[in-house]
Amino acid sequence: MRIRHMTFSDIEFALACTHEEGWRSETSETFKNFLQYDAEGCFIAEEDHQAIGLCVGTHYGNWGFLGELIVIKEKRGLGIGRSLLNHTIVYLKDRGSETVVLDADLLAVPLYENVGFQKICRSFRFIGRNEGNRSPHVRVMQADDLDQVKNLDKIAFGADRSFFLKRIFNLHPEYAKVLVSDGEISGFILAQKGYQVISVGPWIALDSTEHPEMLFENLAAEVKDSDIRIGVLENNPRAVSMMKAMPFMMNQEYCWRMVLGGSDSTGRPDQVFAIGSGAKG
Repeated sequence: MRIRHMTFSDIEFALACTHEEGWRSETSETFKNFLQYDAEGCFIAEEDHQAIGLCVGTHYGNWGFLGELIVIKEKRGLGIGRSLLNHTIVYLKDRGSETVVLDADLLAVPLYENVGFQKICRSFRFIGRNEGNRSPHVRVMQADDLDQVKNLDKIAFGADRSFFLKRIFNLHPEYAKVLVSDGEISGFILAQKGYQVISVGPWIALDSTEHPEMLFENLAAEVKDSDIRIGVLENNPRAVSMMKAMPFMMNQEYCWRMVLGGSDSTGRPDQVFAIGSGAKG
């Protein structure tokens, strides 16, 4: 077994792995984005020239996110997942990431704990359909808004992920919304098409925003005939309560947000109403 860098020709394999796991948010664009952001952090495990696993590390300066760790079922239990995990951690550390964060499926928690990861909070997943409600305080995001959106996100998320924000906006501008309060943008929401689902996030709002749910409700009104999937962290209890109160949005499952090294707090969790994804934060 050897670990090499992922290439664009591996996207079909990566997508097949995520669909086999039931991860409906991932599309070919997901892996194109990873490769265009930092191909050096995307890894494939292979045996006899056949791909058997993958993992992606996304660095955000002094901290990084680890995701998409999958080994094909017939090769599990052989230490391949741990090798991919360690390889990706080393890469992120070499890039200067003192802290590594991830969302762990429940079955994978022992693997991560064995290499030193600690639980921070639950990372909930909600799915369903919602009629939504349009608000005059919410409007379609424009390209000129991206600088303000980036600044809001950098404070809330704790790092600059403007590359991914711009990519999502350019792919699906029809789903991009901003909340305007007293003439200023106080929040935003993005979404993209997944596999038979609209994947929502990130969703960011200042803690002083009185009704951040207007962003979600406005987006839901746009896609009311589609399933919506959204990830919400337990360390924003306001966001969790909000989603649990939403009609027809079911708490489908949860992962564990986990951290290795450094600080267990990045950004402003109280301003993060939905994560961008379970693979890159």
